[in-house]
Amino acid sequence: MPIRPARSSSRLPSALLLVLVIAGCTDDLPRASARVVAELDDTIGGPKALLRPGDLLLENDRIRLGILGARPSLGPHTSGGSLADADLQRNDDRYSHGHGNDRLAELFSTVNMTVARVHDEGGTVAIVADGSDGGPAEICTEGPYESFITMLDGLWPLVRSPEYRIRTDYILEPGSAAVLIRTVATVVEDRDDGTGSGCDGPLGTDVAEAPGSDDVMPIIELAMETGLAFGDFYLQGGDVDVFAPDIGFDEEGYVYDLTRDGANTFQDPIAVDFLAGASEDVSYGLMAASGRLFVPMFTSSQTVAVGGG
Repeated sequence: MPIRPARSSSRLPSALLLVLVIAGCTDDLPRASARVVAELDDTIGGPKALLRPGDLLLENDRIRLGILGARPSLGPHTSGGSLADADLQRNDDRYSHGHGNDRLAELFSTVNMTVARVHDEGGTVAIVADGSDGGPAEICTEGPYESFITMLDGLWPLVRSPEYRIRTDYILEPGSAAVLIRTVATVVEDRDDGTGSGCDGPLGTDVAEAPGSDDVMPIIELAMETGLAFGDFYLQGGDVDVFAPDIGFDEEGYVYDLTRDGANTFQDPIAVDFLAGASEDVSYGLMAASGRLFVPMFTSSQTVAVGGG
């Protein structure tokens, strides 16, 4: 979980590594690639598919992922740069030419419950590595932060939240069933000034890890007082049956019991080793690169998982 030194603040920005796993297998030789979608036949397809020409496809010999370009999302998100489609590589012509089995609603990174603003008037989505050298393929998204939950808009000036920009890299190794999601916040004087920002090459080595935890994660304290809380909005959607260890598939009943008992999951978030979901012929999972996930919001339609800060 890297940290890029701040350009104009004494507070250090942080980064979180999360892993999205898609269950499946293949006999193809290991490979990875990233490319711009040229036509609908290039997309993944499926009941929840959002990809269109101009968006980006990240795939290897095991899984296929769709990353929205710099345009508004037609899914739960309001901006571009999200991981919108995800499916297995299927060696069956019935699933080719945009007729896949994407069941995931959408996933996008968050810092302090804010998201990167990535659309045609600002923000960047770019291929950092196309995988042609035999190594990992990587797609970067970057933009100034904005609130996803608008009721929080009035809070950040009161707690003197820093100005920052959010960069997320989706990194897919050949032969891997998991994509590495690496998120960095860079503190700046003016978040709308993109000078020196964007996706100009891979992240540098002048970074340090933002700590995860196996015990507790003080999300409210991090967001309002001492630092930055990193995670993802993990929106599996109605086609996916959500699962978590020690909770099972009944997340609604579990959250209901917590609410009835007076628990505040923002002050005391639900700690899990991973989040997962099962759907027809495909399953998904999310875990932190180290430590546990801490979940202040937990439903199939809107889940936030924090893994570092």
